[in-house]
Amino acid sequence: MYYFTFFLFALCAFLNISGKLDKQKVQKLLLFASIWMIVHDGLRWGIGTDWRPYLFFFNNCLWTDEENFDWGYKIFNLLVRSFTDKYTVFLVLHAVFVYAVFYKFIKRYSPYPLLSFLVLYYSMLSYLGMNRQYIAIVLCLLSVPFILKKEYFKGGSIVVIASLFHMSALMFFVVFFLNREFKNITFLSLLVLVTVLALSRIVDKLPLDLFLFLGNSGD
Repeated sequence: MYYFTFFLFALCAFLNISGKLDKQKVQKLLLFASIWMIVHDGLRWGIGTDWRPYLFFFNNCLWTDEENFDWGYKIFNLLVRSFTDKYTVFLVLHAVFVYAVFYKFIKRYSPYPLLSFLVLYYSMLSYLGMNRQYIAIVLCLLSVPFILKKEYFKGGSIVVIASLFHMSALMFFVVFFLNREFKNITFLSLLVLVTVLALSRIVDKLPLDLFLFLGNSGD
């Protein structure tokens, strides 16, 4: 299924960037790709990172709080669990929210939507099942229109809400400082700095706790 999906999206992306599709057909294929991914992710079983802890928590969240998950994710589980005990229903609802936001974001901002969806697929495939991070990512995307309009309080509020699903969302605040024009020398200096840091391997010498704080070992 994964190979088929990849080559299907790759074909759509090729047709998109080659100009063989008009705008209306691109939008229809983008909608199809989003629905395909809802089925792809929503109907999976036994697949994905931390499958067992997530499944266990959903099945038992009404009477236990053993898993060290973020409060936003706990509340989401409780809401779904209050009307169904089917984990597949939870996964479908999760996928509908995630890919509805991706669809809206790509449709609005990407000059080549189908290429963007292909990049999204192969970038996130290895992280399939990271339920909390996916919600946090798409919530952060919802803050982008406010950031572009310099409505930082609204954008920041959304990022804070995203952090209730996964603490790593707080790293998105860096984007608030990128909403401006930069000179080429700035980009060049940052590239040199990153290269030096990578070659010096100074990151490897940092305490692991610094990364566990934002990464949250629950995933």
